[in-house]
Amino acid sequence: MLKNINVGSLISNYPRLLIFITFTFVASILHYKFGIKIVRDSGRYFSYAADLKNGFYFDSRNFWYIGYVAVIYVTSWISDSSAALVLVQHLISFVSVICLFQTSILVFNSQKGALISSLIYIFYGEILMWNNYILPEAIYSSFTIFSIFRLVKPNQSHFGVILSILIIGYTSLIKPTGIALILALFVICFVKLQKLGSLRWVLLVFFFLSFLALGNQMVTSFTMVQNFLTGELVYSVASYPHLPGFDWMMVTIPNNLFIPEKSYSPFFEILIFSVSNPLFSLKLFFGKLIYFVLHLRPYWSLWHNAFVICTLYPLYYFSCMAYKKNIRHPLWKIWVFTYLIAHCLFIGLYTASWDGRFLMPIYPLITLLAGSYLATHSLPKWSLFNSGLRKK
Repeated sequence: MLKNINVGSLISNYPRLLIFITFTFVASILHYKFGIKIVRDSGRYFSYAADLKNGFYFDSRNFWYIGYVAVIYVTSWISDSSAALVLVQHLISFVSVICLFQTSILVFNSQKGALISSLIYIFYGEILMWNNYILPEAIYSSFTIFSIFRLVKPNQSHFGVILSILIIGYTSLIKPTGIALILALFVICFVKLQKLGSLRWVLLVFFFLSFLALGNQMVTSFTMVQNFLTGELVYSVASYPHLPGFDWMMVTIPNNLFIPEKSYSPFFEILIFSVSNPLFSLKLFFGKLIYFVLHLRPYWSLWHNAFVICTLYPLYYFSCMAYKKNIRHPLWKIWVFTYLIAHCLFIGLYTASWDGRFLMPIYPLITLLAGSYLATHSLPKWSLFNSGLRKK
């Protein structure tokens, strides 16, 4: 009887079942390997969530992670155990993979490409690994997928539009770099609303002032100029001078650095610092960006770095080719480009993470594009961000 089973037919007819099986298999192995990881930053999320039970208050640092804190807060009403929170992260992650599958079908009209994207996302273990950590990365990556799915979903009702705005707004508050979603959305809206004429320039000014105010408050919370003065390219390495490759992760601090007065607003403080110390600032910015994009660390094992080179770099190539060949609608191209560039700019200004987790939010987009290219080299002509999706 088993001989009569057509595996290809099963995969074709039940792709979501295959996704469920592979997700459960990989997630179980990773959970067995890592267990539940409570790390240094976990405590402040737990603490903020616990304090919110006594009433809402603004925490200047943790507020920019309130989307993740909200997950802890809601889960804690059911169970205070870390295991419950990790289970919730796994469940949300699985739903997000199904959404990634559906998003690929909407964008590229290829079940094969959708399945490839989903399997890449699952089997690239570094992504699902974060479901075991009490950190925002897992929820952030999952809701990034939900946000992209809402953006490409055609023929949305008024309720659907409101739901999309809520999901994207929520995602932007899971981590500070979530603001890249808002920025990319505004750019395509600005391009789309050409018929508004001069009114859209009024909207541009309003958005810019709002973005400046929000960014100024966010920068205040993270003491950016003080971070620059450490000379670190990778977060917190200055405290560990005996790490392998320590000198490669630091920029020598000049003796004649100009440090602006603290009377300036944070944005202007950063601007004045950067203009007054251009060479040092550029070294910091591009050094952080290189570590972020290459996703390599001198203190990681040779096997780990080799794994990144052999897996991530081909995905970069496939996603670039998909961006060039498989995406036809200009608004979709603009959104992808803006989101990726904005995310990179924020990391270049702030810092590259020591464990590479800041790269996680762009993985969904990379796997979405790479899967479509691997499935086919044809050029599907599909329109996005309009009233519907039609083959031309």
